[in-house]
Amino acid sequence: MTVRRWSDVKADAMARQPWLASAEAKAARAEIRAENLGRIRGHELAEMRKSAGLTQADVARALGPDPPPAARSAAFGPEQHA
Repeated sequence: MTVRRWSDVKADAMARQPWLASAEAKAARAEIRAENLGRIRGHELAEMRKSAGLTQADVARALGPDPPPAARSAAFGPEQHA
């Protein structure tokens, strides 16, 4: 197996598919990263909740009908709450 540096692999990909360097492709990658981060945070939050022995209903009751912005940011990230 040949070992290659990431910078070489990336340069190869950009040479073969120049559109990967476009603003649209970069924006799409950023959106995908944000979605993945949201999923990861959701799983982490579920693990914390379960390790504390709480149900989703317990957490909802504790947060109340309109959780404070800090709670929404912690759960969903500052850019994902309205």
